[in-house]
Amino acid sequence: VLFRSTNPFTGGYQLLPRSMNDIECIVTPEVSIVSASATVNENVGTVNVTISITNADANPTSVDATIGGTATYGSDYAIVPTPTSATITFPAGSSAPITFAVNIIDDALFESTETITLTLSNPTNGATIGTANMTITITDNDPNAIADGMDVKAVNVFPNPGNATFTVKTDEKVSKIEVINLMGQTVLTSQTVNAPISAANLANGVYTVRVITEKGSWLTKWVKQ
Repeated sequence: VLFRSTNPFTGGYQLLPRSMNDIECIVTPEVSIVSASATVNENVGTVNVTISITNADANPTSVDATIGGTATYGSDYAIVPTPTSATITFPAGSSAPITFAVNIIDDALFESTETITLTLSNPTNGATIGTANMTITITDNDPNAIADGMDVKAVNVFPNPGNATFTVKTDEKVSKIEVINLMGQTVLTSQTVNAPISAANLANGVYTVRVITEKGSWLTKWVKQ
């Protein structure tokens, strides 16, 4: 800022401030996620997410929170008030953190590791954002394979995760191989063992592979990505 002075001692143009009394320090609120990451087992129950504020002033401060990730709302987790986005508001003059719970759903499905992401954006009241992102990693607690009437180690499915093909490796006599989606629908059948099976027509996702042998059945999860 420039000004014109008529004082001979300070004549000409000068850059303000002329003294420390002219300096005003403005501190704005900062909103931040307290923890940037958490890794939990599927049977953990709940994960608490805390949003903090520093330098709160006489006005309320809000920030948008957007939920995403590879986990599915309703089947893998639940959160209030909405599954995808919410506005978090700190009352005027309040420095108290806001905590909400993410309820992790413990199902009986074979699943790959999944994530829930939280992103803060659009702060109001001139606030800034410190830590804007959090990732919750959910580790599946269901067994990789279940065998009925046979050794669980008698069959192996690889690669897992896979893409265009997968192989069922076993020395057992196999009558049928079934690939079942999360809706319980059989989407692929085969009798091929120890050689690649095409999965090119399957959508990316989590499936159950059931191998039926003369001794019994064997199940595992298989992820196409």
